[in-house]
Amino acid sequence: MKNLKILIFIFASSLTSAAFGQKIKDTSLWINPSSKIQAVFSSQNGTQRTEILKLYRDNSYEFLVYVYINSGNTSRMTREVGRFTLNGSRLKLIKPTKSNLRSANYLDSYTFISGKGVYSSLLKSIFQKNKFLMLERKKTEFDFPFYIDPSNHTIVNNKEAVKKIDLKDLAINITKNKTTERDKMMAIINFIKNSIEYDYPGYYSGTYTNNQGDSKSILAGKNRIAVCAGYVHVFEELCLYAGLSCREVTGLAKNSISDISHYGKPHAWNIVKIDGKEELYDLTWADICGDKWLNVNPELMIYTHFPNKLADQLLAHPMGKDDFNNAPYINPEIRIQAFNSFSPTSGVVFADSLFQFIVHSKVTKIEINEANPEIFDIVYSDEGYKKQNYILTPVVFTSKQNKNGETIITIPIKKAVSAIYISIDGCEYCYKVINGDRETILKIFQGEVKRQILESYIKGVLASIALNDAAELKKLVGADNVIFFDKKSKINKEVINKFKNWDGNLSGWKRDIRSPRLKEIAGDWVYVVEFENRIYAGKYYFVFDKVDDGYAITSVK
Repeated sequence: MKNLKILIFIFASSLTSAAFGQKIKDTSLWINPSSKIQAVFSSQNGTQRTEILKLYRDNSYEFLVYVYINSGNTSRMTREVGRFTLNGSRLKLIKPTKSNLRSANYLDSYTFISGKGVYSSLLKSIFQKNKFLMLERKKTEFDFPFYIDPSNHTIVNNKEAVKKIDLKDLAINITKNKTTERDKMMAIINFIKNSIEYDYPGYYSGTYTNNQGDSKSILAGKNRIAVCAGYVHVFEELCLYAGLSCREVTGLAKNSISDISHYGKPHAWNIVKIDGKEELYDLTWADICGDKWLNVNPELMIYTHFPNKLADQLLAHPMGKDDFNNAPYINPEIRIQAFNSFSPTSGVVFADSLFQFIVHSKVTKIEINEANPEIFDIVYSDEGYKKQNYILTPVVFTSKQNKNGETIITIPIKKAVSAIYISIDGCEYCYKVINGDRETILKIFQGEVKRQILESYIKGVLASIALNDAAELKKLVGADNVIFFDKKSKINKEVINKFKNWDGNLSGWKRDIRSPRLKEIAGDWVYVVEFENRIYAGKYYFVFDKVDDGYAITSVK
């Protein structure tokens, strides 16, 4: 698990009820939940092992041994509880009958307490003060549950943690030294970011490692990973236990410039009320992309996150779903970014050699880059997706300020399609700029068709449909193709209605399971599960197969 540090000193037993004035539900955390700590001792055997002895005033004790593996990144914990006697300086631990703990300190029948340490003999406690077995520590340093690592506020990697963890105790421990709501919230955020990672295999496969509603498994299970639903659930639950107002938000999110003119993908984030004011937090993106996604300005957040409930936009005038679909992709580059109104407000811009971007205020720093237009494509291979590689290239531009205080930026456009990134004072505005009008770019797609390249072939088909160019479409799919043509050899109206407003984007590729079908195999009829390849253009998609000379479209849905 990431960021786990080598423990130098101690893990402690669970907090006593006196620590917080509450009744502890899990009495198995120590002998007597009402006990108060009398003394704590720890020993450090190199960097691979830490041992802790906690003595309680009711004569119960806890002995903990942490053994570090994988260069200290993970630990294995053994824990025993029992009774002790202390006659003068002589300490005796009465061990459980079935103890499996292995420690030279623990196995000794008698030890001696003197001054600030535990010694193996009375003589050493008197004459050899530096020969202690365990050194006494401050009790206040160890008021953490045994499953918490106080050095970095993560959960110890052991089987017992997921069974014993108490989320309310955990939340109180994380925030116990924090006095303001914001400090408490940030302590919880840092704890979650240090404790779990994103479940990429689960995201791509659709089968998650952990139940996204089970905070204990996500935080303390064998694999401490989650997708956005798990992040927001853990965040909400710990915040509520810490006395903070927090709720989950679900909706759609645009992940990058390639999502321009698309609604994005299902996502989840949180709204936290701090000092009476609601704020927006995407803890998943913050863990991956940085703290700029914590307390995001609602006027900026709406360009990447569209909640299912309009009120969750936290805007006086909420944005509509179609406006969100058509908007540019805006990426805050720093935390708590201010918002400057701008134009154009459409993410797809048709320009004639020059693209003009206007910020309705004075700016101090401008940087503009361009990516290759393939960033908008979905690349397919027999193995599935191929992630697009792209390089940002600086663009020469001009800027001026008019008498109204607006900053006007003029960018030369040379390619048929350009991916433009405009960075202004810590905020990045992203556009898809087309050199010419819509008809121009559609004809370019028709002229660049390569049947062996899926994106090229599908774009040519879509451009022909959008232009209602039956002659060109027949060349691509065949004149007798009943999917695209009616009995009069005209393009089907249903197909035209689906793609007449196509904007030039391919929004996704997916290999999906068809419903099981009955097939005759060796004389027997059996159900066979088949797959179909889909490539999406907006909310509709083509089903396609690979053939000898390229690709063939088998249906439109």
